[in-house]
Amino acid sequence: MARIDWVESRLREWGEWVRSEGRSDKGAGFPKRSVLHPDWGAPGKGSAPVFRVEQAGRGATTHFHIVALSQSLQVALLRHYAANESVASIAAELGKSAATIDQRIWRAHAVLAHVL
Repeated sequence: MARIDWVESRLREWGEWVRSEGRSDKGAGFPKRSVLHPDWGAPGKGSAPVFRVEQAGRGATTHFHIVALSQSLQVALLRHYAANESVASIAAELGKSAATIDQRIWRAHAVLAHVL
């Protein structure tokens, strides 16, 4: 069963989002430049320091739809895309066949293609 290309891309992006603890930019909420940087200067009179602001991204949207899936599909997606485990290693650890894990990933692709 072939996977859906754009869903595959979206799930890989979601995996990165999960690995970054739900943040698309690990520097969100921190100043753009350290006070130790040689070009740093205090903000001018009447201005405020500039901070990085995180935008709600596709990772959060994808995550919202993934948590609505069955637990078996969630586990397959989390281990494959967020933990970068191969289908074979997931199958071995869960005591399932590789075909079963692959089918779970494919079913998740089909469901997500309808809701994303």
